[in-house]
Amino acid sequence: MALAAHQANPADANHLIALARAELALKNFDAAIAAGSQAWQRATSDGQRFVAADTVAAAHFNARNLTRSQFWLRRTRQYAPNQATADRVAQDYATVRAQNPWSTNLRFGASPTSNINNGSTNQEVKLFDLPFLFQLNGEAKALSGVEITAGADVSYRLSVSETAATYATGSVDFRTYSLSKSAQDQAPDALGRDFSDGTVTAGISHRRILRENALPAAFSLLIGQTYYSEDLHSRFLAGSIAQGFEIDPDNTIDLSLAFRSQTDLTSDTPKSVLDRTADRSLQFGLNWRHGFAWSDILTLGAIVNRSTSQNSDSEFRSVTYRANYAIADPVLGMKFAFGVDAETRSFDATRFQSGAREDVALTLSLDVEFADIEFYGFLPVVNAQLKRNRSDVDLFDRDYRSLGFDLRSSF
Repeated sequence: MALAAHQANPADANHLIALARAELALKNFDAAIAAGSQAWQRATSDGQRFVAADTVAAAHFNARNLTRSQFWLRRTRQYAPNQATADRVAQDYATVRAQNPWSTNLRFGASPTSNINNGSTNQEVKLFDLPFLFQLNGEAKALSGVEITAGADVSYRLSVSETAATYATGSVDFRTYSLSKSAQDQAPDALGRDFSDGTVTAGISHRRILRENALPAAFSLLIGQTYYSEDLHSRFLAGSIAQGFEIDPDNTIDLSLAFRSQTDLTSDTPKSVLDRTADRSLQFGLNWRHGFAWSDILTLGAIVNRSTSQNSDSEFRSVTYRANYAIADPVLGMKFAFGVDAETRSFDATRFQSGAREDVALTLSLDVEFADIEFYGFLPVVNAQLKRNRSDVDLFDRDYRSLGFDLRSSF
């Protein structure tokens, strides 16, 4: 009957939807996908788009085209007639995501920033214990502009059991800049791409429940390369171990240990990341997360880091204290999250003066999620950040201000 109705009026979206539902019931999944896709293209109402997308998503799921099913479920969510239906679509999406061995996360952003080149806030600085001041050139001082970022994370689940899962992972990140008019006047020979950088990684991660009723432990190992100003800059090997402990339903403690070994590829004789002269860091982290009865979340943490290097200004000990508070209920349609980080870095020596060097950095951040504005399951998020670094060496006095825009999945 559906086929006869479609043949009588091939352009009618309702007849195409009826045909797609019939093919789905008969387990002719390719035919259901074809008919449902045509119905989507010819739909003239949100109701038709919803049913067409929902049918194609179900057909792709049954045909085990899981990534394409997730894509169509986002279309389904966009045209859900009410919140209850939208919640059902989100549950369907979670079911498909759990079964899909592939996972992809894309990132794009554009952020005005006051310091794209990591430049000093000072016009002149004291260096090398000399009794006079050095005037900094335009490129050594902070340059403002717009930071443009793009990136992707990809993982493939290699194996899974009741207590463990193993993934192959890869990521690409790239960042470039557009200089403001004032920055161009300050440094006429500089270009935004002169300060661009990128990172490419490949690795493996493993999650395992080590004992009954425990949270899973996470292990990762990856190798990567970094680029600066479009040229190959360094290669690194990194790994981490993390374990969470649920104290009670409202309180969780997370412990982490991470290492990184990096070697410079710009020198005439680049060394292996395993060479004893490579730059190395060892980091220990502790976080406590508390959920309040009204659903707000408070996170307090500390990170202790030890970095060794042949470069005295890259060898340091640091301690970072952080606090974050996320408000669960929207205020005027917006969800707020606040953060503060305080870091101290101690250097035994520096190239720019005799004796030690001490840096203190304070970072304030604000995330605003617009909970009432959703587009295909994504919510707009505005990120604001203020950072100030003060150092014994004037050259390293730095200020940063940035305002960014991002999209975050709502399910």
